[in-house]
Amino acid sequence: MAEESIVVTVDDGTSFVCHREVIQESGDFTPPSVPSPYYRWIVTASNGVARIGPPVLKDSSPPALQRLINEWYRIKKRLGQWK
Repeated sequence: MAEESIVVTVDDGTSFVCHREVIQESGDFTPPSVPSPYYRWIVTASNGVARIGPPVLKDSSPPALQRLINEWYRIKKRLGQWK
């Protein structure tokens, strides 16, 4: 079954479609804040380009997800990794 997609709008007004995807099954070390199996957010921009985003944390409420994606996007832009 496909994961539900969630639209997230970050502080600069950019919108992304996000969904969870299993990246790997748990290994010997899984941080306590990361559910098992290991999920990451797949972040898709309006131009259709999808990127592997931040880890899915236990709190995936809409406000928490907006903060997480906003911070991830802000860092990617600052580092020149988002064009």
